[in-house]
Amino acid sequence: MLDQRDLLLDQYQLLCQDWRREAKDVADVAAKKAYFRQHPAFIRCREILNKADYTVQSILVENMKRLDHLSIHFNPRLTVLIGENATGKTTVCESLTKAFSWILSAIKQEDFAGADIDLDEIKHGKLAGKITIDLLLDAHNHIPFSLVRSLQEGAHAIPSNFDDLRAYATVIRDILSIDSTSVTLPLFIFYGVNRPNFMRSAREIYLHRASAYDHALEDKVRVSDMIEWFIMLDNLSQQDKSSEVRDLQIFQATLQETIAGFKVKQQQADFLQNSLLSEMITELEEKIAEAQEKIDAIKARPFTTAEKLKALVNETVQILIPNASAILVDRSSGKARVVLDIFGEKHDIQYLSHGQRSVLFMVADLLSRLEILNPHLEDPRQSPGIVIIDEIELHLHPTWQQTIIDSLLKIFPNIQFIITTHSPQVISSVHKDQIRFLKNDFETHEVKVHSPTFQTRGLSSDNILLRILNIADAPDTPEFQKYQQLEKLIENNLGDSEEAQKLYQLLEKHFGAESLEMEKLQSLKRLQAMRQRILARQGQLKSANSAKKEIDKKEIDSMDKENRTKSKEQQGNKE
Repeated sequence: MLDQRDLLLDQYQLLCQDWRREAKDVADVAAKKAYFRQHPAFIRCREILNKADYTVQSILVENMKRLDHLSIHFNPRLTVLIGENATGKTTVCESLTKAFSWILSAIKQEDFAGADIDLDEIKHGKLAGKITIDLLLDAHNHIPFSLVRSLQEGAHAIPSNFDDLRAYATVIRDILSIDSTSVTLPLFIFYGVNRPNFMRSAREIYLHRASAYDHALEDKVRVSDMIEWFIMLDNLSQQDKSSEVRDLQIFQATLQETIAGFKVKQQQADFLQNSLLSEMITELEEKIAEAQEKIDAIKARPFTTAEKLKALVNETVQILIPNASAILVDRSSGKARVVLDIFGEKHDIQYLSHGQRSVLFMVADLLSRLEILNPHLEDPRQSPGIVIIDEIELHLHPTWQQTIIDSLLKIFPNIQFIITTHSPQVISSVHKDQIRFLKNDFETHEVKVHSPTFQTRGLSSDNILLRILNIADAPDTPEFQKYQQLEKLIENNLGDSEEAQKLYQLLEKHFGAESLEMEKLQSLKRLQAMRQRILARQGQLKSANSAKKEIDKKEIDSMDKENRTKSKEQQGNKE
């Protein structure tokens, strides 16, 4: 049975009713905040928001570009969109991004507005394009809303519907206005093919929480921004403590100089002056010791925001890149360089592969935004949110393609990822219920959504190509045709024929004697020979069994004949 305490809007309404009834004459803002903070309904609202999953359950795209009516239900943890070009994968990502822009705006301000549907995005011949989203906070609280762009105006125009979004956003803004430090917010972000979408300055880690949403749904990036960010982060992580330590060390040095001067004076002072100077020296030494205690305490102090973020980046790097230990700023040459430490060797980050840089910067961007968004969390990687990544395999080595999704899910356990890919290596790392295959239906001329009926995780890339993507594991070249021709000859027990030998020589010259293709042909030939030997043995055994049966039959017939003869003789004797 549904508990009304689980409904965020009901709890908020109760809170507002009690406030109007019991404290309507209180004009003091501080008094209102104090009243709200101790109210059970406010506490419950905050609990619901802090436990919310923030996952998109479904999207319906109507009359957008090539799509007439495409409905997709998303896996709460990971959804991978696959399909041929022009089946709508990018349109789905762009539609989600437009919808998320309205969510971000609604969280920030009462008079909210997001990205609109462009007129040229409406399918030709249709009067309106429509995007419908169902966002889930949890099992009891969800936010359905629709964005519509109509070619018609006035009374004939189809309106958008943001009623539920407006209601929930009002609750979130009001709860934040009362308690701005302990309510967890979700991240919504899109990484396109030009990823990552990087924060512009490391100093933004000290700004307001909503700045984490800046440029989150754009697809713009400059490598120089990211390099600068790492350097500034390193500077800030050192300045946070080093400036305090440096001031105390200067203070200590000044006292040391004073003590040294007093000791020189002691050599010429009388007993009374010497005694007084000794007391002063002792007092100064105590102050030096106190300063040292403060220095030790500062060094032992918990991480500052910059230090914490730097540590998280390095911890995450170790998960992402095998044998990597940290991202460092190397100043040994006199110029600050961002380097990646792999096996103790420093590799300039500018000279890493495009794929390595892309993944590193994307993850660093996520960490930065989550730290700004939820500074109250001990580990910002526990934050909820939705991340869209278009063509995740872009510039990645196939080995990394096989592990990138598992790494992201491990690093960000509460983020819902929606990803597009063409890579069989990526698909083979994903469970079948997390795959949405967009296919053109040539009968209805619409795009339909399917999921594989068999398990895909752990399936070989060849099988993914053939069984999921319907692509041959090799291009239809003349060499591949000859390869298939030789396979058929071997399977028909003609592997030693003159034609087969000629094909074998041609293919060996093309692929190489030690190539995998030639090894497969040799294995097929050995397997076929083994089959023939087994069949031959079975044939010999069958012949032997037939001969034995024939002998047995003759023996039985002979015995029957002998028995009949004896029976006749006995009958004759009786007569």
